[in-house]
Amino acid sequence: MPHTAVLTSSLWSGAIQRTFLNLASELGADGDRVDLVTCHLDPAGPRAARISPQPVFEIGGWAARRAWMLRHKRRYVTASVFQLAAYLRRERPDALLSGGKHVNLIAVWARQLAGVDTRIVISEHTHLSASLRARPSRSPSAFPALARATYRHADAVVGVSEGVADDLEQAFAVPRERLHAIPNPVVTPALLRAARQRSAHPWYGGGQPPVILSVAALRPQKDHATLLRAFQLVRCVRPARLVLIGEGAQRRSILARIERMGLRDDVQLTGFVENPLRHMSQASVLALSSIYEGLGNVLIEALLCGCPVVSTDCPSGPSEILERGRLGRLVPVGDPEAMAWALLEVLEKPPSGERGRRRALDYDAGRIALRYKELLWNRRSDALPRPLPAVERKAAG
Repeated sequence: MPHTAVLTSSLWSGAIQRTFLNLASELGADGDRVDLVTCHLDPAGPRAARISPQPVFEIGGWAARRAWMLRHKRRYVTASVFQLAAYLRRERPDALLSGGKHVNLIAVWARQLAGVDTRIVISEHTHLSASLRARPSRSPSAFPALARATYRHADAVVGVSEGVADDLEQAFAVPRERLHAIPNPVVTPALLRAARQRSAHPWYGGGQPPVILSVAALRPQKDHATLLRAFQLVRCVRPARLVLIGEGAQRRSILARIERMGLRDDVQLTGFVENPLRHMSQASVLALSSIYEGLGNVLIEALLCGCPVVSTDCPSGPSEILERGRLGRLVPVGDPEAMAWALLEVLEKPPSGERGRRRALDYDAGRIALRYKELLWNRRSDALPRPLPAVERKAAG
């Protein structure tokens, strides 16, 4: 019976954490042992852990929690790597799956320290080159050099989109034969139930102006400034409203921008919403204005709900999900005029949602988990896709 460990920075309700909880549930569906291993537990940890019956191991303790809160990434890694090595020696999992750049370093280094033969599969959930370019320039990052020296020692490396996989090969020297593009396991039975719910928000009532929806953390990556300017341009042409779901460090600056733009009556920040799909099921269009992504789970969720989509054609993921624009409008990054025209066109002539719903089912968690099982347990099956050589990936794109 395979024994798998799933390693994540925390059990907070972020995209990687939700992805790994979905994977843990699917990997353990047949009774196989799956350990949830986290560098630190936080206030949401116990709640998140109850989603899945797998045992939970905290490897970083108070030192990792403190380092994470203070954003001391080097101390955070150091506090976690030795305890993960101890876990590997003690529990001896057959395979370990990690996700996120610092956690991936911890996984590879801990196996070397432990001297065990656990198979290590690391996964990247964002376009690393784009995210590093977007960093504030106040201090250089040591991560690119560490990744180039470390990632090649994993048994397999997963990018959650073809763009992420290409970037890992070209910018971080990951050997092509170890690279696999496997999307996130987004669609679960729980998500299908969530998509059938409806919001009681008064803006979705009959006779109201159409609602443009954004579901994104309030941080620079998501470029809410472009979205707000695009919405202001839409408002110059027709009545509309904008709902922003999400929390983050930029909340105050976004609220101040809304005031300066005179949009207070038609824009609402809801904060965190447990089930944003109930909004997607009723909104007129979902807008994603990101500078970069890894995949873009929110686009898949919107398609599942039949909600039309307008997204930046950022690196990487949206173009792949939307089949190069056939299932949703793609606009240049940082171009509010292009986004405004795309939003107006969708509001004027909404597309049918049926093709989008079918596309969303390609991200079924059970199907995606089969591909991870192959990598984690080193099983070969002709029914499962092989990693594409670089030349074939580029041709497919």
